[in-house]
Amino acid sequence: MISIALRYAGVWILLLLLLIATAGSSYLDLGGKGAVLHLGVAGLQVLLVWLLFMNLLGSKSVIRLCATSALLWISFLFALTFSDYFTRGWNERPTRYPEGTATRSGVNLPLKPSNRNISERITFRLTERG
Repeated sequence: MISIALRYAGVWILLLLLLIATAGSSYLDLGGKGAVLHLGVAGLQVLLVWLLFMNLLGSKSVIRLCATSALLWISFLFALTFSDYFTRGWNERPTRYPEGTATRSGVNLPLKPSNRNISERITFRLTERG
């Protein structure tokens, strides 16, 4: 029982030391190598938590397979999210839709100034459909 508590305490102290190393290195000017260093330390922290706190080191192969598939699935979701984020045109100037394009209701309406209040816009749309 004491050996298990010492193991958890040792891993906890190691995680704290890695946290201090990450926080301390954030004040250094490492250039592009800082991100690689911080991601490596974060990966090591995740590995320690997975193997020792979650007991994946001595668990059955089915549990390790489930944990690995969860990691694969979350990396797939992050990859899809970031591929969407990086392929959008964030620096493009927002423009209005051209005249006669379909609106949300599917009806082709000419554009009017957006400073109307909501009741005038609804009245305008209903009269244009007529």
